[in-house]
Amino acid sequence: MRADVDVNKLVGPILVGTWLNAMMYFLVLTQACYYFKTYSGERLLIKVTVLAALACDTLTTMAACASSYLATESLLKYNTGLSAALVQTFMLNRYWSLTRRKIVVVIIAGMILSSRSISSIFLSLLNRKL
Repeated sequence: MRADVDVNKLVGPILVGTWLNAMMYFLVLTQACYYFKTYSGERLLIKVTVLAALACDTLTTMAACASSYLATESLLKYNTGLSAALVQTFMLNRYWSLTRRKIVVVIIAGMILSSRSISSIFLSLLNRKL
């Protein structure tokens, strides 16, 4: 690191982002508790999906806290993508159960897969340069 770089300008946004992430994570926890209390009779697949999204958000929040403390961000990038893929797939399943439109579901699934693959390629190129 260069000596003339202001560390406060580098760490400040990470710290503020971590605080915002922690606040949003608290909302996710309260919504998950509400979901499991209110919709206890829901299908097992949906409960597992909600638990998986909650686990990904937990890991992402832990990585964000570690990022602000240790400046390690690789786990944060991968968990954010995994969490987004889980949520998008869940919403795609809901859309399919409501409409049964195969063409639209295939197009959206292709968009989900392509966004995951493009972000993976971008992250691998970014990690090579670092």
